[in-house]
Amino acid sequence: MSLCVIVIFGSLFSYTDIKRHVIPNSYLLVMSLVIACSILFAKDWWHHLFVGFYIIVGLICFQWLTAGVVGMGDIKYLALLGFLTGSMEIFLKGLQYSLLLSSLFAILIFIHGSSIKACVPLAPPISLGFLLALIL
Repeated sequence: MSLCVIVIFGSLFSYTDIKRHVIPNSYLLVMSLVIACSILFAKDWWHHLFVGFYIIVGLICFQWLTAGVVGMGDIKYLALLGFLTGSMEIFLKGLQYSLLLSSLFAILIFIHGSSIKACVPLAPPISLGFLLALIL
């Protein structure tokens, strides 16, 4: 179920992030409803909630400390992925893979002539990073 949710919503978020540099709240709301329904039927639903809230606190601190370097849509997407995975280990692996892929993605954007101040859409590397974390 987690893989399907990430493939479907990750594709949608990646497309909108590349085209408009935004992840719409309406899409995030739909994803949160799908995740809530899937968590309700899990045996360890409380663990998903605990891990998700723990991740939200960390992401809010990160957003505050970095003065908004990463967009709020990306932060919300990461928080939802935390609820979906329900595992701090998988979340940290996904975040690690996402950061590596984001670095490669940024280098490719800058090589193709963009300025150093160009916006780098993070939804594609986040989606791919979490897919890798779940598969590996």
